[in-house]
Amino acid sequence: MDGTIDRICTALAVPSRWAEAETAVGDAMGAGYEDAAVTTSRAGRGQGWVASAE
Repeated sequence: MDGTIDRICTALAVPSRWAEAETAVGDAMGAGYEDAAVTTSRAGRGQGWVASAE
C-alpha cells in the first residue's frame, strides 16, 4: 500500500498528472471507482477533489 500512496501523492503534486492520481486511487479501491472518476473529471481541474458515485 505504501507504493500506492507514494504514487498518488507524486501524481497530485503536478496538476497535469491528476488523471494518473485518479487511476491510482481507482486501482487501490478496485471495481466501482469508474463512476466516481467520471464525476471528478467533470468537476474540472483546480476546483478541488470532488468525487462521488452519483
